[in-house]
Amino acid sequence: MAFDHAWIFPVLTATCALAAFFIGYAIGVSNGDEYAWLSYISDGGAIPPQSCIFGQLLNLSAVFMAITTYLRYLQFIDFYVHRHNVACRQWQRVNFGFMILGFFIAFGISVVANFQVIKQL
Repeated sequence: MAFDHAWIFPVLTATCALAAFFIGYAIGVSNGDEYAWLSYISDGGAIPPQSCIFGQLLNLSAVFMAITTYLRYLQFIDFYVHRHNVACRQWQRVNFGFMILGFFIAFGISVVANFQVIKQL
């Protein structure tokens, strides 16, 4: 089947997003740019060099999110049309709407990654 290894993309999405937060936090704490306790997640992506790593990993997460969304769209088409011969327009519109929503979410992740708040030193 074409979708045997499609499970890797949601795993990569979550892994890159978590790595962005934790690596940015670790670098920020080690450089003394943020507090070790009760720090905001966005502080990890506010000052270079951790902001660069934070941005790149979130951009990767956004790409994997878009791929996951598109593959899920194709899986629904394969399941309903090719296996069960269901040609209902309503679920096709809903499926397409969810794909567009997933693409907007991926775009939003990319915006968060690239437009960080500048922290005053």
